Amino acid sequence: MAPPSLRATMHVPNEIVEDIFVCVPPDNSALLLRSALTCKRWARLFADRGFRRRYSQSHGKAPILGIIANLTITGGVARFIPTHGFCPARDERHGYRAHDARHGRVLLNRLTEASDAPQGQGQEPSALAVWNPITGEQHQLPLLKRRRQVHSWNAAVLCGAAAGACDHVDCHRGPFRVVFVGIDAKQIFSHVYCSDSGALSEKATTAPLQDDQLECSTPPCPAC
Repeated sequence: MAPPSLRATMHVPNEIVEDIFVCVPPDNSALLLRSALTCKRWARLFADRGFRRRYSQSHGKAPILGIIANLTITGGVARFIPTHGFCPARDERHGYRAHDARHGRVLLNRLTEASDAPQGQGQEPSALAVWNPITGEQHQLPLLKRRRQVHSWNAAVLCGAAAGACDHVDCHRGPFRVVFVGIDAKQIFSHVYCSDSGALSEKATTAPLQDDQLECSTPPCPAC
């Protein structure tokens, strides 16, 4: 038999590849990205949920890909600033600022003076949107219909999986929920948006507020 070609490459089993790259420290996630670009097999391996879960369990946390900042020089527009080699297809969300971030998703709040935010046919831009920086997907939330002016509000984006069904290692592609809490001249109210149904829950309210329970002189302070 003819000797094997010197150009022939040795096939390393996926299990051994995992054992090697699971040792890469989280502060060097750029090495994982460069390795994923080596071949399609490695890219599929690193993108697999099993590898990411094993990597997270080995190091106690998932690698930090970047931070979300509201840039004052652009009027508060949200921008993804990478900490290592990862870079999303679009690092800015024109017309929106970051309001909250959890489990790989960012809750965006539309800037009132912006005119270039995504719009639906015949509709004004959505006030809130959920952005996935990894996939680039942006999900517009329906507008809240309020008869009275909202004096103060806050909102958060959460994993939408059932309790105990998700370890929050790789849930950025799964369902999500947005909890919205506000206060008007009469009461405190809340809504929950569920991505599975694509609808807001019915309004839940507290007992009517007394005159001395509402202080409108302090502007709302949204979480960033």
